[in-house]
Amino acid sequence: MSLNVRTQARITLTDAEKDAAILLDSDDTMLGTLRVANALANNLGYGTLAGQWVAAGRCLKDPDNVRWLPTLNTYPVYALDSETPIPPQPDEA
Repeated sequence: MSLNVRTQARITLTDAEKDAAILLDSDDTMLGTLRVANALANNLGYGTLAGQWVAAGRCLKDPDNVRWLPTLNTYPVYALDSETPIPPQPDEA
């Protein structure tokens, strides 16, 4: 595990929710999502996270991202380590 792990607020989205949200992307501003590929994320007490998508929770307070607010503020936000979506390397498992 990296020494640069940070806890961040992450919005969780299903495939359909992510697809709908990125329709609001523009040439100069994109939501930026990451698929949770780490099965260990399911052990955090938030239910099944592996296979879902996460976006930075900070976009809920960023005036440049106001177009996503009506949609994203209805989805769960969890405090996740920055490495949670990434599967552990074989030597870390």
